[in-house]
Amino acid sequence: MALPLSKKDARKVKRLMAHTRTCLLCDAFPAQVAGIFQPTQPELWGGQPGKVRLIGYALCGRCYALPNLALKVEARLMAHLVGRGN
Repeated sequence: MALPLSKKDARKVKRLMAHTRTCLLCDAFPAQVAGIFQPTQPELWGGQPGKVRLIGYALCGRCYALPNLALKVEARLMAHLVGRGN
């Protein structure tokens, strides 16, 4: 499903996906897979109600193959947000 992004937001996502980053789960560098998480309730993730909230992350090949990957990614992203005071 394609997101209804403005041109400005689409450029931000494209730049985000182009950056070389460390793995979200194990900090391996460089990560091989880039992902975007879109929560169904953006206000729980520091976003505005009714607005689209996108959170970028990267994973190494080993972590990408883990079982229950979505749960692990969501837990780590939430831990990072809580740690920043959101």
